[in-house]
Amino acid sequence: ISMASKKPDDDNIPKQTLEPFVNPMQTYFDKHLTTFSKMVRAMPCNTIMVDTLENYHEKHMAFPCRDTDIWVTAFPKAGTTWMQEMVWLMIRGLNHKDGDKPLMSRFPFFEWDALIPPKYDAAMALLPAGNVERRGEQWKLLDSPVNPRLIKSQMHRALLPSGLTKLKSKIIYVVRDPRDVMISLYYHTIKMLDYSGDFDHFVKIFLDDLYEWGPFWNHVLGYWNRRHQDNILFVRYEDLQKDLKGSINKVAAFLGVTVTTAQVATMTERLSFEFMRNNPATNNQEIMKGLAKDSDIKFMRKGIIGDHMNHLSEAQILQFTKWTEKWLKDTDFPYYKY
Repeated sequence: ISMASKKPDDDNIPKQTLEPFVNPMQTYFDKHLTTFSKMVRAMPCNTIMVDTLENYHEKHMAFPCRDTDIWVTAFPKAGTTWMQEMVWLMIRGLNHKDGDKPLMSRFPFFEWDALIPPKYDAAMALLPAGNVERRGEQWKLLDSPVNPRLIKSQMHRALLPSGLTKLKSKIIYVVRDPRDVMISLYYHTIKMLDYSGDFDHFVKIFLDDLYEWGPFWNHVLGYWNRRHQDNILFVRYEDLQKDLKGSINKVAAFLGVTVTTAQVATMTERLSFEFMRNNPATNNQEIMKGLAKDSDIKFMRKGIIGDHMNHLSEAQILQFTKWTEKWLKDTDFPYYKY
């Protein structure tokens, strides 16, 4: 596989510092979303994260990047898993011996350790030695001598390692309609983060930009505003849905990978929502087993466009429109303006 790449523009991102975050919904979080009870804000990129990040921020920024690294990034529930599997199949091959291993074993999650608050420590201690979800295991995978390394992150661009500003590591960013992101996050947060509140309050959390990794539009624009750089590819979730074959070819061209018509056909089948939802290597059903709430909610739930229409009231849709207009008023971002 030949990996064509060009050097990006020098990207001067200011040093980020973490400061305490005063949550206007603190009482509600303390009762219904305790995983996010203690958060910090990274400035000047204006991103909120659980305070566990304080233990890892300097380590993250100093991470030794390589020119050959390939990063798949997105806001949570915007299509990261889909793109990870696509990239893995392209780079490692359709018949790789590790293809049936869980995605976290094949495509390490950069900030995983920083996302686990102390409330999960006891459960973490019960995981078997070497389990990829244990603290430190993802970073052991990141130490791999194999090139290219495939790395997942849901961090704001400014919170990725400082070394990325000087290297030509590839970054693929997936964006999705925030209304559908919010619906998917709602079910994910019930199952994985033990959210016990109601739907309307969750909508408020999202629109008030109080969900971890947020504000949403701030996250998106952090990558969008750098899309002109040769090493960044911006992909819409909706385009993956509408034209998967075309999207495969677009990503392959960006990565400098040659794919045959037959390979594209096989990848299209393996990357279908039904195939991935039924594939233990991609459906993440085992992730946080014993930590996640026992429910019928699947990690890969529907994967459709427009599911928000089945959940949001007219008033809430209007709130989303006004929120989007506020954030995108002075930008050239062209999508999801309704």
